[in-house]
Amino acid sequence: QTPSFHPVVSSLFRAAGRFRLSQANSMRSVLLLSATAVAQKIGTLVNEQHPTIDFYECTEQACTSSPKPITLDANWRWYHDGTGSSNCFNDHFECGTPAECTRDCELEGISLSEYESTYGITAAGSELSLKFVTDHQYGTNVGSRTYLMNDDNSYYMFKLKNAEFTFDVDVSTLQCGMNGALYFVEMPEDGGLGAFPSNTAGANLGTGYCDAQCPHDIKYIHGETNSEGWTSGESGGRYGACCVEMDIWEANSFATAYTPHSCDTTKPDTDRYYRCDGEVDCGDGENRYNGVCDKNGCDFQPYRHGNTSFYGPGSSFRVDTTKKMTVVTQFITDDGTDDGTLSEIRRFYVQDGVVVQNPTVTKVGSPHDSITEGFCDAAAEWAADGTNFLEKGGMESMDIAHETGMVLVMSLWDDETVNMKWLDSDFGDPPSNLRGPCPGDETSTPEYVRENYPNSFVKFSNIRFGPIGTTTPPSPSSPSPSPSPSPSPSPAPAPSPSPSPSPSPGPAECPVCAHPQCGCDLLGRSWCTADHCHADLNAAGDCTWGDTCSPGTPTPSPSPSPSPSPSPSPAPSPSPSPSPSPSPSTGPSPPPSTNAAPNFYYKSWQACSATEAEAFGEKFTCPADAALMCGADDDVRGLYCAESEKQSCADILSPSSINPASPGGAGWMSPTLMLGSSEMVAAAAADGYDGAYAVVTFDKLPLGTCIEVTPSSGSSQFAPSSAVPLAPKLKAQIFNTAASAVDVYMAGGGLGAYNGCSAAGSETAVPPVPFYSKYATSANTDFVSHLQSIGYSNAGSQLDSVVTWQGGIRGGATYAACIASGGSKQACAPPGNGCNGGGGICIEDAETACALAFEGVGSYTTTKAIESCKFAFAYDLHWNRDVRVEVVAFPAGLTEGTGLIPA
Repeated sequence: QTPSFHPVVSSLFRAAGRFRLSQANSMRSVLLLSATAVAQKIGTLVNEQHPTIDFYECTEQACTSSPKPITLDANWRWYHDGTGSSNCFNDHFECGTPAECTRDCELEGISLSEYESTYGITAAGSELSLKFVTDHQYGTNVGSRTYLMNDDNSYYMFKLKNAEFTFDVDVSTLQCGMNGALYFVEMPEDGGLGAFPSNTAGANLGTGYCDAQCPHDIKYIHGETNSEGWTSGESGGRYGACCVEMDIWEANSFATAYTPHSCDTTKPDTDRYYRCDGEVDCGDGENRYNGVCDKNGCDFQPYRHGNTSFYGPGSSFRVDTTKKMTVVTQFITDDGTDDGTLSEIRRFYVQDGVVVQNPTVTKVGSPHDSITEGFCDAAAEWAADGTNFLEKGGMESMDIAHETGMVLVMSLWDDETVNMKWLDSDFGDPPSNLRGPCPGDETSTPEYVRENYPNSFVKFSNIRFGPIGTTTPPSPSSPSPSPSPSPSPSPAPAPSPSPSPSPSPGPAECPVCAHPQCGCDLLGRSWCTADHCHADLNAAGDCTWGDTCSPGTPTPSPSPSPSPSPSPSPAPSPSPSPSPSPSPSTGPSPPPSTNAAPNFYYKSWQACSATEAEAFGEKFTCPADAALMCGADDDVRGLYCAESEKQSCADILSPSSINPASPGGAGWMSPTLMLGSSEMVAAAAADGYDGAYAVVTFDKLPLGTCIEVTPSSGSSQFAPSSAVPLAPKLKAQIFNTAASAVDVYMAGGGLGAYNGCSAAGSETAVPPVPFYSKYATSANTDFVSHLQSIGYSNAGSQLDSVVTWQGGIRGGATYAACIASGGSKQACAPPGNGCNGGGGICIEDAETACALAFEGVGSYTTTKAIESCKFAFAYDLHWNRDVRVEVVAFPAGLTEGTGLIPA
């Protein structure tokens, strides 16, 4: 092959993310021949030789690997006159009319050596490496776009519903302005070979690309060159190539997002791979939101949505981009089957052997930790930027594409249009404009990054695909930086052989549950309880012990897990949320490892039917309608049934009983159970325990489990034991599973610990009106005035958000002493806790503040709330802090008080 046959510059013309991108032509001055192609006939000068990578297909039993070809997109290939070596494209088409170009031009193959030497693409084992800038003897190549194939003539089609997709990635060298992307698009399986006779190249040579940006810079669409309207200096032709897009990973080392893009491709001739025509149909310019596809997408972008410490370079970030990481994405259906409807796209990470949950974000107005239509609706309303994911089909559009099958794309590119600011910098209008820490200035331009970081690369490896729970080995779990109020637990990876090295001895392998809402406990045993299934599944009776879990493997000596970082608690909760770190199991009451429900009985008044409540009406003065006002008029006894009326959790959750998912109010717990109440203090003393008793919400163990929560040395960004020196250890019973960190039921937080047989559901009312007439909210003008007197001038506008999403009122004796000695609010606050108003409000005088903050419907509730508030203040318990968690025996005084009693 002679030099005249080689491209000099090729650039990735990826048109994805939040803004349509144009063709990269900044290096035209060095062009001798074009890197791009127009038609799709197969040339005869170079035989195509695909590199291969090991790809893993997983089942409940194992992951098995097989070599799969990789091919480069047709836009990068040399396209020339079939009668010689004249270019058919050089900045614009030079081959005549569309019909003449299609007839006369040929798309050339690439040898195995040229994949690396010309395009910077290398494959070894399971790893695919894409180099940013590759200099070769004929010029320079920039970026690439590649596809995973099933064989040499067809793409591998991923049917994603009820499935899990996992890969390892290294973005350590990717700078601001770059994007190492991995995503799915609804391309034809054969690249359009069968549908369009003039296309004889097909998937073999990387044809058929489309995405939700409807890019115009695709040289050949629907069997015809896109030359009409493509003149010198322009970045595309008349037509665009549109289809549904699922961006699994768009990232550099500073920012990341995962984003579904829907398309309303319902026209009869589309076949879901649609050729748009004109500015309106394609959504160009001012018609961006009028086109056939949703170009913005419903993106989950931690930085943009308020969590700026989750992802970035260095150990201060939850996900450290200087190291390789594993990215797991689950496509959850409404009934947990392949035939169900796509309802949620969930993400978590594994790094250094620790599972890192996707963060809960609250900027959109309500807390979310995954992509659902509810999240997309809230995010679109918050951003107010025209995003129309739901209008263009939403999850239904994605559902069809996922069922039909999508093609995996792996690419590396830069952005001449807006310097990748939509991903990693300030782009658009407030409040959603801050997307990353990058400046978005000259240092993010293609010219700058190509000149200064030519050796940057992205490496994708260990690509695995299979049913939910099959693609990752068991790993120690770490809660997310902000717990979710959702009743679904965090994903718990199930074991299966994988391309990763075998983990060191630890918890036994955990069996796979039929529903993704079910998982494994900290002892490595299976658990499935109704509270860990979605409410609709539970109501339908589909999530039961008999058919959702397999027996677990006993664990004679489970190993301890490293201490995960603690997490703030933006979800409504009655306390700061210290984060757990499981210890070696010493508890005599581990979760069950058989297909039987936990043998607990619950004697809370919530277990009584309306008829039973009426029968006990005279004795307990409870209303017959089973409302939660039983705590009024000094009569807290009304919250309990008689001993003879106690029922199992299975009884309570049966369709014939009261539905605990909709009790008609929030704050289901008796005020007696608040941390620091005189009853809880007395119970601990009677049992001879030298700490405090509590009830908590925590999703890593089954309901009813008792744990000991001990202050830790501080292996995370939140308060170590030295910063909260007065904090005691706690013995606590898990009463619901709405948080991935340990949330304690106490005055000053959100809504309470709810029912001991149910997850929290979706109750979000503030204050918990069944118990309180005044709470720590903006409606409490006396409390607001007090906060203003200690420096919170905007307390009236900040308080509701702080109590609802920031973990509640903070403050403590150690903090107050620091303030009294002249320290500032933020300097005196323990690490990982805010006292600046918007990020947290901290009281300095418990006697005054607690009395003003809480007033119960009855005087009993007032007393208990003030007791709890003062206790938490006196013992430095109002803070997000680092803790260890250990399963322990059931303390008699605690379980008698809670009413959730093991049989």
